[in-house]
Amino acid sequence: PICWSVRGRRGVERGSGDPFLALRRLLALHAREPRRGAPPFTGGAVGYVTYEAGRLLERLRGRTAPERGLPDLCFAFYDAVLALDLVRGEAWTADAELAALVERARAGARRPAPSAPFRLAGPLVSSLSREAYEEAVESVRDSIARGEIYQANLTQRFSARWTGDPWDLYQRLRAASPAPFGAYLNFGGVRVLSSSPERFLKVDGGRVETRPIKGTRPRGADAQQDRARALELVRAPKDAAEHVMIVDLERN
Repeated sequence: PICWSVRGRRGVERGSGDPFLALRRLLALHAREPRRGAPPFTGGAVGYVTYEAGRLLERLRGRTAPERGLPDLCFAFYDAVLALDLVRGEAWTADAELAALVERARAGARRPAPSAPFRLAGPLVSSLSREAYEEAVESVRDSIARGEIYQANLTQRFSARWTGDPWDLYQRLRAASPAPFGAYLNFGGVRVLSSSPERFLKVDGGRVETRPIKGTRPRGADAQQDRARALELVRAPKDAAEHVMIVDLERN
């Protein structure tokens, strides 16, 4: 049986069965009405869902490599949110206590203690050998030829020993690639660092929106070269086919 637990002010509640139903119940208990002029997220659940959790929703043959030591899904609920607009240099919160803390920190002008630098303590090691990866590629191609699938996300895990603070790594990641959709999630023994230029789904009332990105070109030296590369991207059959494929997949 699938087991789940919820930690709250009243202790730990444990149960078994579909964890998505338990999560749906918690979302209903902590539902918030949208506020005019507020950021899209003013409180609620933040967390992750692993690839393996998809098997709770669909019957799939075979099994992917399990996530090492990770729950299939993990969420935390937040009562207060501090939203920062980095373009305008503005902050927003509806929580008076949190606003007071921000004002005290601003008045004291205290800087947080620097985190320990993040460093790899060993080489990155793939979960697949080159031969195994090439065999997986051929298996995917055979499945496409038989009409079983029309695309696959073939992944491999890279792991390494490390020292320092993952927050330092996330700050460096944000500095190198300030993608609009990133997250640093601290669940104690599990940290999740993510960075993406695209949002998967946005649900607003009865409207669901997806805006996938496929196909890229490097920026040019000037505006004229930018326009030429953009036109090249639009006319590229491979990039157009890949984009049509991902739009079709996400619509379905």
